[in-house]
Amino acid sequence: MGSCGRNIGSVRQYIRSKVPRLRWTPDLHHCFVHAIERLGGQDKATPKLVLQMMDVRGLTISHVKSHLQMLGLPVFLPFSVKTRVERV
Repeated sequence: MGSCGRNIGSVRQYIRSKVPRLRWTPDLHHCFVHAIERLGGQDKATPKLVLQMMDVRGLTISHVKSHLQMLGLPVFLPFSVKTRVERV
């Protein structure tokens, strides 16, 4: 049986993220949805613009991107990548 590239007996140390965990309350989620609507919908709302529109202290772009992914909404792709995806 192979080791699949793992070193037997060594475990990678867990490194906790520097960004504090955020609980998305119903009010915070409503603010998030409202920001997306005010920006013209999920096609026009980028994580950076949503973050700026929400204006919530302690909220980071990582929090917004993660919430977008959790909801199954597309995270903003650079124009060149988006164009390639549409052509396929």
